[in-house]
Amino acid sequence: MKTELNKIDLNNINSVWLIGIKGTGMAAIAQVFVRLGKQVAGSDVDEDFFTKEILDDLQISVNNFSADNITDNIDLVIYSVAYPEDHPELVVARNKNIPTITLTDGHALLMKNKKSIAVAGTHGKTTTTAILGYIMQQADFDPTVLVGAPIPQFNGSALVGGSEYFVIEACEYKHKFQQYSPMSLILHNIDYDHPDTFSTIEEYVDEFIMLAQKIPSFGFIAANVDDSNIQKVLSRVNVEIIPYGTVPSAEWRIEHDPEGSSIKSQNFSIFHRGNLWAKGNTQLQGNFNLTNILAAVVVAVKFNISQDIILKSIKRFRSPKRRFEYIGETEKGAIIIDDFAHHPTAIQVTLRTIRDMYPNKKITTVFHPHTFSRTASLFNDFAQSFRDVDRAIILDIYGSAREEHGGTSSEQLIEAINKFSNNANYASSQDEAYSFLENNLDEDDILVTLGAGDVWKLAERLKK
Repeated sequence: MKTELNKIDLNNINSVWLIGIKGTGMAAIAQVFVRLGKQVAGSDVDEDFFTKEILDDLQISVNNFSADNITDNIDLVIYSVAYPEDHPELVVARNKNIPTITLTDGHALLMKNKKSIAVAGTHGKTTTTAILGYIMQQADFDPTVLVGAPIPQFNGSALVGGSEYFVIEACEYKHKFQQYSPMSLILHNIDYDHPDTFSTIEEYVDEFIMLAQKIPSFGFIAANVDDSNIQKVLSRVNVEIIPYGTVPSAEWRIEHDPEGSSIKSQNFSIFHRGNLWAKGNTQLQGNFNLTNILAAVVVAVKFNISQDIILKSIKRFRSPKRRFEYIGETEKGAIIIDDFAHHPTAIQVTLRTIRDMYPNKKITTVFHPHTFSRTASLFNDFAQSFRDVDRAIILDIYGSAREEHGGTSSEQLIEAINKFSNNANYASSQDEAYSFLENNLDEDDILVTLGAGDVWKLAERLKK
């Protein structure tokens, strides 16, 4: 069993071992421990993840999984819940009486005695957390920030500050965020996901209700009141609510300004109680990113950060890794965009935004479905997610460390997609997709790689 947190004193920890260190959350917490002066190493599978650059910059040693990795000089083992409790490294650590905790427990350990702000929701957590953290850093709040992707301004996926403020991307998967006791909460959206943890939408919404009910009376919830599931959550809490969104009841609202916007940036207007609060500019594209920005703005205003610092920070902020990321161009001039989207709603929003940005281009997407359970549970929604593209190439389902197999296949998904848009084809491997795309994309094309797996490698490989 994992070790109780109250039995761990960070001051007595010198050497930390991370099981599954290449994961985005693990790489982020690795940064924190390194900057706290701890010795950090870890283990993972042999393949490259997009966190490789972070770990290389930190000069962290990464081994393949092996029971022999766990030596007597290790003071703390942190493990990803993607791996089972009988993982050989965990077994050895516990036999040696080395404290073992989950990644989420590691977050809770770091959050002790902090004024923490959790950013929760199905979509947009990473970008919203990063924007808020960056604004607070620029306002000299000196926060610690943990996010789920590399952030250009952070030189990694974490900031380590010296103040009492802590901003964290709070994930609902396997009830992770129930380990947190945040002071305040951004509740961004609730769109059914993680069917391997939550069997119904009601269970999924209840998870967010339990988190929201943890907010103390002196805290607050910034809530996207456009979302009907969030309305259900708000009816069950009794703390200060700061409503944002597009509906009339929203205290804060944001709009895209087409004048002056381009494919490199967009202008926006923010309204407070019906009055223009400010006009600004961002390098981030899409209305979904405007909502991410607005969520960060309302919390920054709550902390009395000046409008000038907020707007300058937003203008300088660049997209997190794999979040609507411009990769470059192919040899023949096709534009390449990579995105983490792996849920039908996120896919649809991303592809709609690209279609709006490039109405005269041919759009090809390569989608790498993530987990068999998600593909099966949201099958009909996935089938209708590719209407805005000219061609969809579907790879085999990426089970990751969570699932080795399932009852749904990519071939079945392709058949369903073609009933709605008749544009999907199968690629048995990234090599096969690469060979096709290398010969069939030119300056009239946009290529979009989508998914939570390693499809980003294809985008990088095709880049000139």
